[in-house]
Amino acid sequence: MIDFRDLDFEEMPEWPVLPQMLIIGALVVLLQLFGAWFYLMPQHDELEQIRQQEVTLKSSIRIKAIKVAALPQLQAQLNELNTRYEFLLK
Repeated sequence: MIDFRDLDFEEMPEWPVLPQMLIIGALVVLLQLFGAWFYLMPQHDELEQIRQQEVTLKSSIRIKAIKVAALPQLQAQLNELNTRYEFLLK
């Protein structure tokens, strides 16, 4: 049985294979965690910014759609007002 307390980091190449593999595996996991943190966090922030922009654009499209839907009614009111003013001017 291997006593891990007797292992010295300066003598790592002379360690048995199992402790070497455990240390290498731990290093790989740590590197992947740090890599994921530094790679994915900026992308996550960018995704949140794009989602906020999407919400803003959807609300502006909704407002414009309401204005476009009301345009025929406003045009009819404008025509009615024009005919009344023309009648009053005569």
